[in-house]
Amino acid sequence: MTRRIGCALLLLLFVVPLASAKRHSVVPGRGNCLYGVLDPDVFVSEIALDATHVYYVDDLDSILYRIPKNGGPRTKLAEFPNVLITEMIVDDTNVYLATLPGDFSETLPPGDIYAVPKGGGTPRTIVNGVLFATKLAADATHVYWVSVGTVKLLQEEVLSDGKVERVTKDGATRQALATGLSLPTSLGLDDTSVYFGETGQAVRNTSMGLRRVAKNGGAVAHLQDSYAVSYIEPSGNDFIFSGASADTSGLFRITKTGAVQLLVADEQIDGPPHVFDGFVYYVTFTDEEQDALMRIPVTGGTPAFLRSPDSNQSGLEIDECGIYLGNNEGELVKGTR
Repeated sequence: MTRRIGCALLLLLFVVPLASAKRHSVVPGRGNCLYGVLDPDVFVSEIALDATHVYYVDDLDSILYRIPKNGGPRTKLAEFPNVLITEMIVDDTNVYLATLPGDFSETLPPGDIYAVPKGGGTPRTIVNGVLFATKLAADATHVYWVSVGTVKLLQEEVLSDGKVERVTKDGATRQALATGLSLPTSLGLDDTSVYFGETGQAVRNTSMGLRRVAKNGGAVAHLQDSYAVSYIEPSGNDFIFSGASADTSGLFRITKTGAVQLLVADEQIDGPPHVFDGFVYYVTFTDEEQDALMRIPVTGGTPAFLRSPDSNQSGLEIDECGIYLGNNEGELVKGTR
């Protein structure tokens, strides 16, 4: 059973150019950046970055590791036996992971969210009973998440009980910010608000669009109701989202007042957009039925092909040095942008 039941896959694919690199080795790049295989023996399911390290999960046994960005020995931080890890983020002190039980049958059971010290240690449960968390975010005081809702596997349907919630980082106070949602899958934060999307695919609930709610709760504002929003990524004062209207699928830019700009029409986009340094990176299927990593300016323009994939569809992160992912060879790799 895959970890992305009931919603679009949270995946990005591409090939990292490693022709001159050896296994578990890195080669010089721009400035102080090094490229190559960071870990030669891992099936990556989640990736997160801080200033110095890559944090990643081995999907075979749900072990959390970290490794220096320019290579070195990996460090085991924690192990999560018999669970699936569905999402991961880091802040200044902790790694936060959303999980699901590894054994299930007719209905997807609730999971938990854990905090693990970035240097390693015993995982601490900060909230439990979460219905399939697909996106986490954090500010100075809270961890936020969007939960899909009740997934009924045999019926292949999702009930209209999706939520956006938050909890204080010590786990003491949990608060629901929005409830009764139609298969929400993503969220983003600014200083005062939480932005989230609905896809309109839940049972007997066709509500779709981009929403906003204050971080401390209150009325939910509908910024637009014409697009099924799959993934959201902050971009300065705006947001980039992947989704579809009645006549167009692709990538869009939306202001906080709800004005929408089509960046690229593409029905084959696979996974979330990633915004970095004025560009949106995304993956699409080509006419040759292969994946392609593309890039387009956040203000719009002509999409540029970067490379073809060799990824296990496990996630992708970008920083000023390069792009990090797990590939089909069971490696954590770092390549140029």
